[in-house]
Amino acid sequence: MKFIIVTQTFPPRKGGMQLVMKGLSEGLSEYGEVIIFLDHSCKEPVNSKKFTIKMNPTLSPKIIRPYVKYAKLFFQDVNREDIFICDSWKSVSAIPGRYSNKIVTLAHGQEYLDQDKNGKKIKLALSRSNILISTSAYTKNLIEKYQKKIMIKIIPPTYAMQGSLKISKKVRKKNEFVNLFSLTRIERRKGLFETMSALSVLIKNNNLLNWHWTIAGDGPDLNELKRRSKELGLDTFVTFCGKIDETKKSRLFSDADLFVMPSYRYKDSVEGFGIVYIEAAMYGIPSIGGEDGGITDAIDHNVTGWLVNPLKEDKLIKLLKKTISSSEERKLRGIAANKNYNKKFKGTKTLKMFIEEITA
Repeated sequence: MKFIIVTQTFPPRKGGMQLVMKGLSEGLSEYGEVIIFLDHSCKEPVNSKKFTIKMNPTLSPKIIRPYVKYAKLFFQDVNREDIFICDSWKSVSAIPGRYSNKIVTLAHGQEYLDQDKNGKKIKLALSRSNILISTSAYTKNLIEKYQKKIMIKIIPPTYAMQGSLKISKKVRKKNEFVNLFSLTRIERRKGLFETMSALSVLIKNNNLLNWHWTIAGDGPDLNELKRRSKELGLDTFVTFCGKIDETKKSRLFSDADLFVMPSYRYKDSVEGFGIVYIEAAMYGIPSIGGEDGGITDAIDHNVTGWLVNPLKEDKLIKLLKKTISSSEERKLRGIAANKNYNKKFKGTKTLKMFIEEITA
């Protein structure tokens, strides 16, 4: 059996979906040959333990790239039992109609928000798909607005997360600094601007000074967030790291006490799941997330972390004050988050679920 992966997202390009597709490809290579048709060059090594992973990049200009990829797939050696796997509905059109093989389509969330613009294309892609693998219940509900008959299975996209860490978070004393951490693409919907404003209120009104916030990542709103930090006088409380490598990411997670990213829906952009909350859980760190999108599948409110609407400033202020002030509460939620990770989100478990569903 071959797994033919058709994707627009893959390393060395950066992003959560790129890592999902790499992790999925490596996992599938334990069960059969993997051939990846992608939209760019790829010199980054992909590990294969048992079978072959073949990279088939499309290096043409963007305007003709879909046609070139279609032609490559048209002449691909495909057997009846081989399975096509698409990173989203947008990649389904690259698969020639001459094939009657099973098509598995991944669904993440925000690619289904703009119904007016993409409705017809989405319905066509779904009509050709045999099974959709949804990241969350929220995404499943979005898809069902287009197509109620299609088979949809919910599997967390944590295929790349294979590790299991021993957790030894200490309870901090009352006056010890609490390390807040955020790792994300810096854009409006991530809730960082609202968090910054809420923390400045806590400094002024409650004299809450025993914390430091490390923000890692790049994005279109990074410079504006830095300006906002200066305006609020938070220079000594906030550190911007920019892009970080895996070694530094691991160190920052290990040092963190609380992960903060209360995302919300902004225009046609929303968090379909939030893998980074699961990364925090792997390190035994509780998270503050938003109430929109698929975050509710990643964070169990008041058990593995907390959910809040960051646009309601009074609630965000109250939650930040509670979580920064209570070391014991953070520790309990962090332990629960790590147990939940090992039970539900470890890559070996989600990959097994994926294989069972697509080969059923």
